[in-house]
Amino acid sequence: MYLKILRLVQNKNEIIKEVNFHLGINFVVDEEKSDLHNRAGKTTFLKLIDIALGAKDKAYLYIDAQTNNKNGELENLINNNKIYVELVLTPDLKKENSNNDITLRVDLYKRGYRYINGERISLTEYNKKLNEILFDNSENKPTFRELIPYFVRVSAKKDNYDFLKNLHPATKFTTYRAIYNYLFNISDTDSLLTLEKTKTQLDQYEKAEKNYRSLGNNDQQVDILTQKINTNKSRKRVLENRISDLVKGTDFLNNRKKITDARKKYIDMKSRLDDLNYRMQVISDDIQDTESKKINFNQNLTQELFNEVQSMLPEIHKTYEDLVSFNAALKNNKLKYLKKLRTDLEENINKQQEEIQHFLYENKDIISLVKNDDISKYDELTQELMEISQNITKQKEILRTLEDFSKKEKELNEKISELNESVKNNSEDFQTNFDKFNAYFTKLVLSINQGAPILAYHKNIKEFPVSIEDLNEGTSSGTLKSLILCYDIAYQEFAKEIHKTVPNFIVHDILESVSGDVLADLIDKINSLNIQVVVAILKEKLNSSKISQEDQDQFTILKLSKGNRVFDSALK
Repeated sequence: MYLKILRLVQNKNEIIKEVNFHLGINFVVDEEKSDLHNRAGKTTFLKLIDIALGAKDKAYLYIDAQTNNKNGELENLINNNKIYVELVLTPDLKKENSNNDITLRVDLYKRGYRYINGERISLTEYNKKLNEILFDNSENKPTFRELIPYFVRVSAKKDNYDFLKNLHPATKFTTYRAIYNYLFNISDTDSLLTLEKTKTQLDQYEKAEKNYRSLGNNDQQVDILTQKINTNKSRKRVLENRISDLVKGTDFLNNRKKITDARKKYIDMKSRLDDLNYRMQVISDDIQDTESKKINFNQNLTQELFNEVQSMLPEIHKTYEDLVSFNAALKNNKLKYLKKLRTDLEENINKQQEEIQHFLYENKDIISLVKNDDISKYDELTQELMEISQNITKQKEILRTLEDFSKKEKELNEKISELNESVKNNSEDFQTNFDKFNAYFTKLVLSINQGAPILAYHKNIKEFPVSIEDLNEGTSSGTLKSLILCYDIAYQEFAKEIHKTVPNFIVHDILESVSGDVLADLIDKINSLNIQVVVAILKEKLNSSKISQEDQDQFTILKLSKGNRVFDSALK
């Protein structure tokens, strides 16, 4: 598939920009002078291609990825005018009209949708469908957005060999291996993806086990935990035997409710007895305290006070001696009252003790565990038994969980070993296809005097799958930029030789650092092949590279400047 037409449309049907693509080199030209570069919008145009090809983040049209600055004017324009991008793909650019053309539409405004040939579709299904259309990859392994960055290099700022790594920095080597194996027809991608998935599962289990062991007392060795369980089982048997001895001959199990009720009644009686004993202690202390106190006061001072009060209240006919006698009577009355309470409590205590003795006697046939009048013995043993049983249950659960982790991790490690071996064996066929690719790649690089590199394949799955070898040290930024383009051109030729269905287009950003003669040679090479390359480039660069005005006019598909940016037509 080739790129045929890109349109920007606002307010449902008003076309504000239409660009037609052709075979060979396609220039998106920034006509501004040096001090105004990056304001014309050539990179914005390439981003529109990327968004039409399933990029998730539409906002990166107006948010700078490096500075995070937002172009609020452009954002408002897109949202207010309901602007969408439409990209037409075609299997044959030589035919003006083809029944096999595919029209992609992405609404650039907030809460907009995506469409393929007029049918609204979710982002996930949109990219799956594009994988079928552009790669004939109905299994979606690798995914479309893992593959398309090798053909659409928007903002390719990396002036190093990391151009081979086009995905998120956290992407694992096995994912890259699956991609390169797919692109170069090496082994089956399923094994690599299964390997990656299995490794992820193993990581998840190992993290889950680590988290589990960090909780409570779960961080134990399996063999030690097994010994603890066996020891607790032995203790449990001992306790069960002791309880059995206590209840033997009482038909305890058949009379459980009766025994339980009796135990409750016994506890209540003991509680009442304890309460009576406590009250007895308090009253005894009061009696002792009252008896030990004497009426001590200054007789002369008290007499003088009494006489003074009596002169003020002549109706009082009591003598001072009457007052002293009255206070002594109060003390005696208090003692009599307290002693009467003590006597009553003694009777109640005796009565309660008799009731308990009678209760124990009446129930001795069903509660033989009341030996030495200690019914709590059974409770202590059953409580201890319950705690040990709970410990055993908890320890068994921990043991079972740890064994499950160990078993699953062992299974996954065995599966990973098998898959590693399978991938290694299936990768033995790499040499033929890499030789084919390098025949194009090395020849093209040699033709522009940029050295003699090869793309090397590494079978060790712990390594990144490919690398550029035999490059001269100190390679310039321009050389690397041209190397990327050589790589992409060589891959197009290689894919055609092995009949690999891939996009027939390449999209590149910023080739200003490529030397003029090399750029001219690459343009000639591109135009000689049945491929399509879209590049954003400065007018100054084309002039300095001695690209004729006639060729510039022929190959330019869009001219941009500060006064003629991508979205400017929408402002008019």
